[in-house]
Amino acid sequence: MPMDYHYEGDDIQADVRVKKYRMISQSWSPGGLVQPAQWQHNVDIYLPAHPIKSLHALMVVNNGTNYLNGVIKANVHNEFSPDMLASIARTTKAGVISVSNIPNQYLTYGADNKPLKEDDNVARSWSLFMDNPPLRTRASVHIPMATAVSQAIRVAKQELKAQGITRFIVTGASKWGWTSWLAFITDPDVDAVVPYCYRLAGYAHCANAYVSLLRWQLAHRFLSLLSARCRQNHQYPRISGVDEN
Repeated sequence: MPMDYHYEGDDIQADVRVKKYRMISQSWSPGGLVQPAQWQHNVDIYLPAHPIKSLHALMVVNNGTNYLNGVIKANVHNEFSPDMLASIARTTKAGVISVSNIPNQYLTYGADNKPLKEDDNVARSWSLFMDNPPLRTRASVHIPMATAVSQAIRVAKQELKAQGITRFIVTGASKWGWTSWLAFITDPDVDAVVPYCYRLAGYAHCANAYVSLLRWQLAHRFLSLLSARCRQNHQYPRISGVDEN
């Protein structure tokens, strides 16, 4: 899909320059059941005064609220604040990009007439998928979340040509950590991920969740791609139940 974004100005935080952009990443409304369909984001690029020479920049999957009571608003809150992002750029001497409003929220599903945010938003999207899996393979909100990251990467590549940045490390916390994994396995410009997620390994219900995901054809493809990319890097074990198929 084509890039749709515009430049909104510069800011300075200590010795870090911040280039601000506004981006529309996509229109997402499976079966016309989700509103608003248009996803909007802020893409902020943090450039330290004396950067190291590198092909890589850090892409931060950030949150926010841009549809408050049905009206487009500026970000109400970000998990990674501007001060934190500037500090990362200053300390690492590397470029840092933040893409906000992942997922867009509040979203209203079908005739619910109840705008949802955060995990309620995620859960309702999965419920929408489970109501009709064959026809709603892309109803999980995690799919447009990953798409928005890829679109932000395209914007960053375009705007950072002078710096020679073409590769990305993606990070995020919780559901944004999950999104970083999806970006890693679907976007060829992502070389590494640093997800921060609640550790569920060893919990009895994980096996049931794993089996349930394998019933979703797209999830099975994601897991297969993840396994293949991990083996390419020789860093991670094989994924049982996926590699054997």
